[in-house]
Amino acid sequence: IHLSLGFVLVTHAAVRISLIYQRHRSIRERRSNKYTTLQTDGFYARVRHPMASNRLLFALGLCFALPTVWALVPFTALVIPTILSGIIEEHRELEKRFGARYREYKQQVPRRYLTPWLAAYLGFAAAAFGTGIIL
Repeated sequence: IHLSLGFVLVTHAAVRISLIYQRHRSIRERRSNKYTTLQTDGFYARVRHPMASNRLLFALGLCFALPTVWALVPFTALVIPTILSGIIEEHRELEKRFGARYREYKQQVPRRYLTPWLAAYLGFAAAAFGTGIIL
């Protein structure tokens, strides 16, 4: 069952990452390769960093698909840089580029990465690993 759940999570995350990436390509300014529009709809209406959110989901799926302690290594290797890059990006780039609009958006969408659904999955995974169900 863990392999099936892992496959479903990895596939779901990969499809969502692809959709978000396609949207990014369509709004990016061609010459400077920078985003000129603040995205606040679609995936961005639920979390401020949907690409990072789906990377976390992808890593979680790998943990379920490879049910060993060693699966925590790629999970940790994906999670820590993902979280740090989102925090740094918000402070260094997004708030400067979009100013008051971005601060208002942050108030409207308080979740940086985790929707309640993803938070529940991460909690379940932590509990499963902690109790040895997955190991």
